[in-house]
Amino acid sequence: MQLPPTMDVWVVDDDASILESLDAAFIRAGWATLAFGSVSAFKEQLETSSPGCIVADLHIGEASGMDLIRHVHEVAWPAPAVLISGHLTPTLAVKAMRQGAITVVEKPFGIEELCSEVELARIRGLEMLKAFYHRDAAREAIGALPDGHRAVLRELVDCRPHKQIATRVDISLRTVEKRKKEIFERLNVGTFTELLNLLQLADVSFLSTEMQLQKGA
Repeated sequence: MQLPPTMDVWVVDDDASILESLDAAFIRAGWATLAFGSVSAFKEQLETSSPGCIVADLHIGEASGMDLIRHVHEVAWPAPAVLISGHLTPTLAVKAMRQGAITVVEKPFGIEELCSEVELARIRGLEMLKAFYHRDAAREAIGALPDGHRAVLRELVDCRPHKQIATRVDISLRTVEKRKKEIFERLNVGTFTELLNLLQLADVSFLSTEMQLQKGA
């Protein structure tokens, strides 16, 4: 997974004049944008790339902005979304956010207000992507460890003494110490606490029962 330096904005509205205005405003804000006049056009683009932040009207022709968000979350990733509604109610706002919207902006609105909400959504999205990136990087690093190193890592996670690890894995004490050093170097950690934090970030399956309980606490 590549971590993008910024986050683009995909805006969809079946009203051509509104779509043009929003697209122009977002470009002035300095964001890379893609504008779609229909849900079908949006979904066609989704087949080849993933959106950054989504800005959509709650009603797009016969389609629903909430259904669009749900679709993106199912086939791509939980992209942050800002919905626009001309008839906003508290119940509708809660429902939209349960579907994954960051917020719902009610018409009429000032373009600066909307851009502020979109910027907050973009920031949230970048934070989410960074978390996914670091998780995937941690999983990749752990997965690249040789089997012998992973066997030692499992024992280290269970806080076993080096001598006991040597007996359980059937290697010499010197080999245990060597592999431990190499594990720390390959995973780029300096302390046992950093190692445990990395394993929790990666959510690896061989965390000890005790560590799993601490993670879920």
